[in-house]
Amino acid sequence: GAPGSGKSSFLMFAATDILATEPQSTALQRAHGGDLPLWLPFGFLCRHLNESTANSITSAIQAWVTQQGGPATWKLTQPALDDERAVLLVDGVDEWSDVASAEYALGLIESFLSQRRIGAILTARPYAVDRLNWVESWAKAVLAPLTHAQQVELVARALSDSDTIGG
Repeated sequence: GAPGSGKSSFLMFAATDILATEPQSTALQRAHGGDLPLWLPFGFLCRHLNESTANSITSAIQAWVTQQGGPATWKLTQPALDDERAVLLVDGVDEWSDVASAEYALGLIESFLSQRRIGAILTARPYAVDRLNWVESWAKAVLAPLTHAQQVELVARALSDSDTIGG
């Protein structure tokens, strides 16, 4: 999708809906119910992989999870990854500084997934989808654009009267 079209918001929705006790999407539940969503920004992954040839998708997930929630969070996360009870959510496949790093990271993602029975949802702007060499055949979807009125309605629903801001 284009900038601001809701790609990251979609991934946030997917993560929370997969974990929800009363999910909204039966398709997500059928595909990933019981899985632990693991968020990984693509730009972070590219930088992590560039730091050392010893770095991997798993070490990137560990580094991101630890950076966000501390070592205890990784200890809770690792078993789901090891037992293939995870779904990888890769945000911003268009966020890279050079095409070689992006190609390398994408290749490692595809290899990582082909060796495991875990799913993945990746988001990208159209130019990245067209520019990068995807080895695997991925199902593709385009987010429908929202009008300003639709955006306001969504925010109003999300911030119901029972919610407070800064209070």
